[in-house]
Amino acid sequence: MTRKNIERNIFLFVFLFVACGETEKGFVKSNDIIILPDFAAVIGEGEGEGEGEGEGEGEGEGEGEGEGEGEGEGEGEGEGEGEGEGEGEGEGEGEGEGEGEGEGEGEGEGEGEGEGEGEVKSGPMDPCGGVDQKLCEPGLICYDEKTEDCDPSDGVSDCLGLCIWPDQDEDNVPYPADLWPLDPNLPGPGKLGIIYAQTSSALYTFDPSTKSTYKVGNFKQEAEDLSSVTDIALDRYGVIYAITFSALYTCHSETVECTFLGTLPGGSTNGLTLIPNKVIEAEKDMLVAISNNGDWYKVETKGTDAIFTSIGGYGAGYSSAGDVFSIQDVGTYAAVEKAGIVTNYLVEVDPKTGALIKEVGPITGYSSVWGLAGTPENAFAFDASGDVLSINLETGTVEVVAASGLAWWGAGVTTRL
Repeated sequence: MTRKNIERNIFLFVFLFVACGETEKGFVKSNDIIILPDFAAVIGEGEGEGEGEGEGEGEGEGEGEGEGEGEGEGEGEGEGEGEGEGEGEGEGEGEGEGEGEGEGEGEGEGEGEGEGEGEVKSGPMDPCGGVDQKLCEPGLICYDEKTEDCDPSDGVSDCLGLCIWPDQDEDNVPYPADLWPLDPNLPGPGKLGIIYAQTSSALYTFDPSTKSTYKVGNFKQEAEDLSSVTDIALDRYGVIYAITFSALYTCHSETVECTFLGTLPGGSTNGLTLIPNKVIEAEKDMLVAISNNGDWYKVETKGTDAIFTSIGGYGAGYSSAGDVFSIQDVGTYAAVEKAGIVTNYLVEVDPKTGALIKEVGPITGYSSVWGLAGTPENAFAFDASGDVLSINLETGTVEVVAASGLAWWGAGVTTRL
């Protein structure tokens, strides 16, 4: 409170005191101090002004209680005698700024339900195909296990297949090369790179390094001997195919039990081979039959029939001596008869059509090379006389490496080594 305000208030209350002439109703007079209701002040002889929060020093002390906040400027110091106490309320104005930061973490749980539509694919051994064209899970194949002429992809109600792994029966022959993907005992593949040769009634192996032969056993069908097997061929997994004059079979490499695949169409066929799938960019190796006159036919089975589709041939002046072999990254070679010449020839041909690429050379002195197989460097010719010949694929050099005494009718080797 400034000096000016104090003087004004003293004057006002002295005036009222004199005018009213009362002391009992709230006013108390003394020599130097006037005590007013709800108000207390100390007047002394010392005065001072300055800047600060307001402090009092001297013999006089003042205490008060109040509510409020306030800011002000000025300093006051005073000296005097007497004490004063009072209670009151005060109000003030002030400005202030405040900032605050906080961090928090929260956890929550929720449940939800949803509905949607989508295609559910079949798992291993679940149905596939048919009218609904139900698909298999990734990595599985829709296999038709029925024997009738029916394909699950045809969209027919009774053409359901089964979803299977490519090698479901774990016999190292994946579907579709494995015609019995649920039977681990069939087809009974042979060994990669091993040369197989045959007479009309028995299967043998031939070791190119030792030039020795080993009899595996006689061809059989349903426990009965199977004769007049004109040729054999092996695919990339070692599955052995065989033909007679009238039918197509697969034969187990150890038991030599043969399973009927289909009846051959009319005509004379004396050669059989498989073309590597990598060469023709196909899902599996292509089975090819060669007729006596040198025509090539792609062979497929449908029901109980072997279906021949013409794909080419050796061309004019050449006919089939009896066999062909085709090995991935090596080539496709055939034993042929050349018009007007008694000796058979070894030739290289186009694996897709059978068309002549070049003559490797004559197989001098031999006119019944009915079996042919090979390695990366050499062809091995099996003549009906019983001799086994090695023929260099680059130079055409012929060497007799074995005189077996067997009447060879055919030979074969896997399409990869």
